[in-house]
Amino acid sequence: MNFEFIDHDADIAARIRGHDLAELVEAGFNAYASALFEGGGGRRIKKEININSSSAEEMLVDFLNELNFLFSSEQLLPAETDIELITLTMGKYKLKATVKFEKYNEKFHELHEEIKAVTYHQLEIIEKDGQLETIIVFDI
Repeated sequence: MNFEFIDHDADIAARIRGHDLAELVEAGFNAYASALFEGGGGRRIKKEININSSSAEEMLVDFLNELNFLFSSEQLLPAETDIELITLTMGKYKLKATVKFEKYNEKFHELHEEIKAVTYHQLEIIEKDGQLETIIVFDI
């Protein structure tokens, strides 16, 4: 498991880990999806997501907030991701991912919490024990 939920007073928080930025972003994806819903079924819809950010932390939050936007606007639940590319060029982080979504259906999916946003609270990517690690907080 590349994430674990940790206690937080009012919101949902997860400690995420990865050997590199791609694995860390994937861990954030998994934590977000687990906080949002469980279950699955139905046809999958594939979308490419591109993020350009000033820092690795901003890239992570921007990616997860894009997932949250797609759920709130189109009822798309993130089912699977392939982080295809993360580059750092001229001080900018670029992320390219292919995400498979399922359209929310109460027969197949049980929603947990409404996530309003992914926040920067406690967010600092550090290296610990040979891995990258951070805490991500989902505002509910």
